[in-house]
Amino acid sequence: AIISSIPEAISIMPLEISKIALQLDAANAYKNNMFKAMAAVFKDQGLAGFKMGYVGVQYRQAAWSAGYFASLSFFEQLVSKLSQIVGMGYFEATYPDTTKTVSTLLAGFLAGVFGASINTPGDTIRTVIQKRGLATALGATGAAGSTRFLQVGREIYAAKGLAGLYAGFGFKAFHLGGGGALMAFFIPFFKNLLMGDKVEIVLPSPLVIPISTATNEKK
Repeated sequence: AIISSIPEAISIMPLEISKIALQLDAANAYKNNMFKAMAAVFKDQGLAGFKMGYVGVQYRQAAWSAGYFASLSFFEQLVSKLSQIVGMGYFEATYPDTTKTVSTLLAGFLAGVFGASINTPGDTIRTVIQKRGLATALGATGAAGSTRFLQVGREIYAAKGLAGLYAGFGFKAFHLGGGGALMAFFIPFFKNLLMGDKVEIVLPSPLVIPISTATNEKK
């Protein structure tokens, strides 16, 4: 998970930089156009402008991926145990497929939130670094200061404590938890689909539609 996050982080750097540039564009010079923002960054700083804050982006992607995949099986077991404790036996017996899907989504959500709890400090630092760097480079409104990862982290902690590093955690938890829930459902689904195995699409009801990928016929 950590190694796979390296090309992921590199590939999204231009998007991350253009997003921050658009957020700092108080004069609407880029007309909310990411390509205009990218062009302005490239004109001012060249390709080096697109690696600004890379350490924070890499930390964010690696921390979430590692935390998510490492904890997913734990949360799947936890959800299974909790369902037994609260008496979900009736629903499991009556609607086994739907209950399984709901449990998968819940476990994926919890794993996603766990990943967010690890990667939020790095993402907070990354945001400050990119805003400072782009504000200086593009002449936008923003606070000046260091753009070194650890130094910025110390500054945030000194000013606001741990709460400062976890600014916006509620939104990130909901966002990445939702993404984790979808990944827990769709990764096995598409893996089975592409491998040519029989796939079942479980709708949010007792209805189950079996699909044979070998014959491509709906039953």
